[in-house]
Amino acid sequence: MVRFAANKRLGRSLLAQIYSQAVTIVCQLALVPLLLGVWGPERYGAWLVLAAVPTFLTFSDFGFTFVAKNEMTIAVSSGRKDIALETFQSVFSLINVIMPFLILAIILSILSFDLSRTLNISISSETEIKIATFEMVVNVILYQYFLLICAGVRCENRPATEAVLAATSRLAESVAYGVAAIFSHNFAVIAFFGLASRVTFIAISYVQMKRLSPWLKLGTRSASLQEVRRLAKPALAYMLVPISQAVLIQGPVVLLGAVKGPLMVVVFSTTRTLVRVGTSAANMFNNAFVAEYSSLAGNGDTRSFFNLYKFHAIVAVSLVGFYSLSMVLLGPLVLKLFTHGKVEFVHPFAELMLCAVALEMIWTSLFTPLSSINRHVLVTYILALLSLLGMLMSFAAAPKFGINGVAAILVAVNVGMVMVCFRVLHSALAKGVLHGRAE
Repeated sequence: MVRFAANKRLGRSLLAQIYSQAVTIVCQLALVPLLLGVWGPERYGAWLVLAAVPTFLTFSDFGFTFVAKNEMTIAVSSGRKDIALETFQSVFSLINVIMPFLILAIILSILSFDLSRTLNISISSETEIKIATFEMVVNVILYQYFLLICAGVRCENRPATEAVLAATSRLAESVAYGVAAIFSHNFAVIAFFGLASRVTFIAISYVQMKRLSPWLKLGTRSASLQEVRRLAKPALAYMLVPISQAVLIQGPVVLLGAVKGPLMVVVFSTTRTLVRVGTSAANMFNNAFVAEYSSLAGNGDTRSFFNLYKFHAIVAVSLVGFYSLSMVLLGPLVLKLFTHGKVEFVHPFAELMLCAVALEMIWTSLFTPLSSINRHVLVTYILALLSLLGMLMSFAAAPKFGINGVAAILVAVNVGMVMVCFRVLHSALAKGVLHGRAE
């Protein structure tokens, strides 16, 4: 069904995604007990609070690096390396413009607030907290450059290399934090080691990019404001996806807490956490297809694109079916063991939540080929609208129907997303938009 070369790339990409997921799990399992052991709960808790401060800068590139990855892969596959270079240097120039203002704003904010009092951290000096915060902010900002360089690695249709590079970077940063924590309790020192790891891997990634794509280089000569404007719509639209999903995931928790109290929140959150375990595997699986979709789009090969989509959809639905059946059979036991018998499956709430998650796994699979060719704008707008409508309906339903009502609304939202993604994707394929660039 899919060409041998594509199968090899997909296989390598999937293995790289598994490696990436394994790195994430290992880092979480190893770093948490290590930091707890050498620091104790109070200092580790303070570190978690401090590390949470810069997270709002994660999307400070406004989605441009994600869109650039797809555009560059499409351009290179169609033999237009000059267009890929224009995209690369345009986004590089945009980041160069945004980041100094962002850093200045952060410095002014750090100097204006008493962070130890604001963050309720009393075990470290104000100077130490301010320096550590600044170092972590710079680390997150530099991450945008790392993402852009990864786009240069991927554009020659090397998604496995990109995924391994990104995962190894996370592993190295975790090791840097762990080693530094063994020898020092100073947050500024720990943050500096993490920052040093980031700078090191940016340099390593750039060398790797130049080896794979010697025609790519950091600079501004090929940059254009017109290219930035063209990329702005799909870039900003893509940011709606994590925002909307956060609304659907965290919104009901806040709502139920206000309407039904903490006990209902515990039941909702623990059950939701269990049934959403499969979404990580689904995302890992979907990510393995992204670069191949982009490459086929660049070649204008609609037939192979559609064949890949069918293969993707068949496997995704099969995996979702297997996962759902496993959760129905084993979920009650796992939840009981997970919570030491304090939370059990509540019917029909658990089944409704599982249905909502299964539908989410399906629509995100349908969304993957659209986002791979930057044709996701309409879908993200609808997702944002459905998320807001879902929360408004949940607010009305929660007092009377409780968690069952909220879960039923989540099912309806995800049914809508499956229909929208299916319709938009098939419409795009029918119109032959694979030959064009994102608008």
